[in-house]
Amino acid sequence: MEELSFGELLTEAGRSDFIGNYHSDEYGQSDLKHAQRLKVLRYILSFWPESRMGFVKLLSFPGLNWTFENMLRLERPFANFLGLEHSRSVYMKSRLAIPFSELSPKISHDSHIQDRSIPYGRGEIFYSRKRAQKKYRSGTKRGTRSHRLLLMDMHTYATMLFTDYGSSVHERKIFFEKFYQRNAAWLDFTGPITHKLEDILRHMPICFHEGDNPLVITILNGRDRFHSVQERLDFLAKAQPDYIIQDHDVYIGKGGVSMLTVYGFIRNA
Repeated sequence: MEELSFGELLTEAGRSDFIGNYHSDEYGQSDLKHAQRLKVLRYILSFWPESRMGFVKLLSFPGLNWTFENMLRLERPFANFLGLEHSRSVYMKSRLAIPFSELSPKISHDSHIQDRSIPYGRGEIFYSRKRAQKKYRSGTKRGTRSHRLLLMDMHTYATMLFTDYGSSVHERKIFFEKFYQRNAAWLDFTGPITHKLEDILRHMPICFHEGDNPLVITILNGRDRFHSVQERLDFLAKAQPDYIIQDHDVYIGKGGVSMLTVYGFIRNA
């Protein structure tokens, strides 16, 4: 496994996987983006009908405003969110917008934001969470964990247990229990397919629970070595044979850029 120094670990944790930036004030709030969010929401919820036991445990890139996550929370109040953010400046703002859980106090105050770190090998992992209320008013225990925002890029997240950071078995176990075991994900990238995306897909099953877990991926439809949508779909399927692609759509995003959203699920036996 690749060995990284302490300084390299922190640098890697804040590095973007892909070219491009999130523009929450423009594209992120557009009608077109909202339509995409609705379609992704419907797809994820098709795996989680209200009659199904358990909670949606979403992995996503919430950006500044956690817009999609709040849409999901309206449909499934006990959904749990793990957000990834690679930019330190965006992270510091995004942490302020972490949603309260359905069982959290109904006030928005910075004192309810907890900034934490855990040791991991030769470095530390930084994350923020919104403090959850421990009990219902009836006195029964809560049924959902606090939402978390992790200062880390997607490639580092997916390969964390397979890269030599000098971490102990106990540290890896803590990371697994705190940040893995998701059952749904929307990886809303702003750049083209790269070799890192292939690596991410190869490691995605460990991030999920057993069973069929919806995984939606949004990437640039271009600026890569491929010549068609089908070639890109074939690449994704080859990179992870357990990624079962069911649908896709192409739309024109900010600045007239063609985007590709792929709808599928990871089959974790």
